[in-house]
Amino acid sequence: CCLSPSRYRNEQDYFDVVRRCRHDAVVVTNDRNARRKQLCPATWPKIRTELEAELASLREQVGPLQQQYDHELAQIEKDLNYYSR
Repeated sequence: CCLSPSRYRNEQDYFDVVRRCRHDAVVVTNDRNARRKQLCPATWPKIRTELEAELASLREQVGPLQQQYDHELAQIEKDLNYYSR
């Protein structure tokens, strides 16, 4: 969620989600009576690197899980076809 700002309607929604996930990733400043949010230059690069590593790790796990899912689904469909005769 935090790596794709284009998935959100606007920049503020994106910052809100990032802040909920990682509070230290977003800084809030007051600029002429308006609150302004931005990614924290001190912490965001490290957080982004951690998130990208986690995403890569999860993608590696998807392949075997997808194969297992496909196998289980084929078995269920086979069983259903047997009982539908």
